[in-house]
Formats: sequence, structure tokens, C-alpha cells
Amino acid sequence: MGRDARIWFLGKGEDRSSWERALAEGGWVDGECLKLDDRGRGVWRAEMLGRDCVVKARPLPGVLDRLKQRLGATDLARACLGAALLEAKGFGTPSVRVMGLSRLDSGWHEVLVTECARGAPLLSRWVEEDETERHELARRAGQVLGELCAAGVFNRDCKPSNLLLDGDELAFVDVGGVRATKGDTVRELARMISMLGFEPTGIGSRPGYWEVVIGVRSALRAAGVSADARGRLIGHLRALIAEHGDPTPRDNPVAPKADMR
Repeated sequence: MGRDARIWFLGKGEDRSSWERALAEGGWVDGECLKLDDRGRGVWRAEMLGRDCVVKARPLPGVLDRLKQRLGATDLARACLGAALLEAKGFGTPSVRVMGLSRLDSGWHEVLVTECARGAPLLSRWVEEDETERHELARRAGQVLGELCAAGVFNRDCKPSNLLLDGDELAFVDVGGVRATKGDTVRELARMISMLGFEPTGIGSRPGYWEVVIGVRSALRAAGVSADARGRLIGHLRALIAEHGDPTPRDNPVAPKADMR
């Protein structure tokens, strides 16, 4: 079995030999397929070693694909690193159980297995709720992005469909865009804040004036941005909004089967 599966990352408390067998067998393809494109890149919800999981598999057909995988430059490798960084900083995200390679009939695949995420996408809640609740959602979303900034973390894909609300907790999914800050935290915070508005605007649920104000103020307070730097952040936000194209998504993220977690 070991020749048909290779482990690159193993979650805390997981058994290597059990996962080698599980990856070699490729049993996730018998689970619920959430997404499968014409390149064989898929997402499944399946039971793996006794627990429900989300499994993402990517074929590695060419030499360049395998080289990128070895260098940790694939989207699944970045997602594994992003989850580790978020957990190290105390933020919620589905834990990675295993990441590795599996040799199936169609060739080698890179596979990432995580715990199932709990909660509802913030975007779905945003569409469903009234003005009062939207104010609270904007405050909480702004706060968690400000806390990310204060912790030295940047997430280039923190759109509302990638934020899950479970009771009082917010968790991040699809975390391949998470990395340590590169230094210009004001610019990075502005970019994260802008992500909160583009996606709902694209599906016809554009944030109102006070919702924007509440979200920005909450992010600034949580990030500890100085009064002197706030004008620069607002300037970055205005530029991002002016430069952004049509935000209408190719696939509606609140439509059925859009949950690719």
C-alpha cells in the first residue's frame, strides 16, 4: 500500500499507516461529490477513518504538476499551510487530517482531507437577514478581519462565503490565500475589508452605507490601526472599489451545491 500513497502532512493524533491505506484505496470517490470539473479536480464529503470529512483531490498529470507539488506550490499545499497558520494564531478553521498523494487508476493525485466545517456561510446569513442583524454581521466580520491583521495574518480570499458562522464563532474555509503579513498591514487590511463587500454586491445584496461604516470601524478597532493611518486605509479602500470590475460571480455562491468546503 505504501507505494500507492505518500503522506506529506499528518494531523495531530492521526495514524500514518491507516491513512496510507485509506489514501491508497481512494474510498472518498464513493462519498457525496460536491464538485468535479473537466480536469478531474474534485471535492467530496465522505467518511474517512470513522469521521465525516471533506476531501479535495487534484490530478498531477505532468512533470510540472509534480514539481509544484514537491515545492509546496499547489493550491492544496497552500491550504494546508494556511490552516496551520490560522490554528497557530488561534483562529477557527477546519483541521487538516492528512495531506498526501494517492495513486488511482487515472494516475497520481494530490489529496487534502479536512474536518467538516460547521456553521452557515456569512454570505447566506447576509442575504437572509434584516437590517438590524446585518449590522451585527458587519460588526463581527470586521472584527475578525481586524484581529487577523493584529495577529500578523493576511487572507486574500476572505469573502463572506468563506466565513462560516457557528453560534458566536466565525471560522475560515478555503484558506489557500492565508499567509503571514508582508508588512503593509494598512493596505492588507483594506484589501480584506473590500472583500466583504464585493461578493454580496455581485449577487444583488450590496451593503448599505451604515453596514459599511460599522464593518470598517469594527476592523479598525480590532486591528489597532492608529488615527493617523486611518485616512490612508480609507484611501486604499476607495481605490480598490474604483478599480474593481463587475463583481457578479460566474457561479452564485448561495445556490444549492455551492458549498465547496
